[in-house]
Amino acid sequence: MDMTTWIAAGYLLTIPADYSLSTSTIRNDSVDGVVPVIATSCVWENGKDKFVAFDWWTPMPPRAGGQMEVAHEEKGTWAGEPDSVVETTMFQGTESRVVATFHRLERLKVSARLFAKGMEFKEFLSIVESSTRSEVADVDVHRFGCKLKN
Repeated sequence: MDMTTWIAAGYLLTIPADYSLSTSTIRNDSVDGVVPVIATSCVWENGKDKFVAFDWWTPMPPRAGGQMEVAHEEKGTWAGEPDSVVETTMFQGTESRVVATFHRLERLKVSARLFAKGMEFKEFLSIVESSTRSEVADVDVHRFGCKLKN
C-alpha cells in the first residue's frame, strides 16, 4: 500500500496515500473558560465513513470526549514512546467501532489523539508505530497544523 507522510503538529504521520486531507483547523479554546487551550484538528478521508483523525491540544483537551468502551487493546509505540492502541464498541459516547490511541508529551505540555473509522486494527497500528516526532521547532509546533511533508 502506498503511504504519504504528513507533518501533524509535533508528529510525522504516515497515512495511506488514498486518504486526502479534508479538514485542518487550529483554534483557541479553553477549559471551563479559565485555562487557555490551542487545539489542532486534522481529518483525512477515503470514501464514505472512512477517515483518520488527529487532535493536538496544548496543554490539554478543552472538555471530556465522552464514554468509551474498549473491545480490544494492544501495546505499541507512538513516536517512539510506549503507548496502547484500542478498538472500541463505543467512542465519545456513541456506539461506534473506532481504533484509537492517546498520547501525552510532558516536555511540550501537550495531549494528542489519533483515531480512525473504517480502518482495520493492524493497519491503524502500523500508522501509529511508524509515526515519529516532527522536525517542527517546539516553539512553532502548537500553531503548525497539518501539512504534506515534501
